[in-house]
Amino acid sequence: MVYCTLQVERLHKWADAKSYPELDVEYLAYPHRHMFHIKAGVCVKSDDREVEFISMKHELIERIEDEWGTFVGSCEMLAEDIINFLKEMYPNRCYFAEVSEDGENGAIVSEGEHE
Repeated sequence: MVYCTLQVERLHKWADAKSYPELDVEYLAYPHRHMFHIKAGVCVKSDDREVEFISMKHELIERIEDEWGTFVGSCEMLAEDIINFLKEMYPNRCYFAEVSEDGENGAIVSEGEHE
């Protein structure tokens, strides 16, 4: 498996935060800034740069700049978006994406099995 890491500053919000008053997180329903730390990877079948991770990183940065804007959703949703993009770029593999807010709290999503 190869991976790349990147950081991107973005606004996001959790639109349903107001639905959970017992959590005392209503403020998350409004746009707020985070430095998202991202680590994403795909399975490879050889050790000779079958997937160039620098190119993968640049493609992910372009995707994020084009698509995310103010994202409505969770770290899990961001990670799923990354995996779906990786599946388009590198079909029929296993994938993972880790997204954290400010390098502190976040989520890991994976799909497929490593051979």
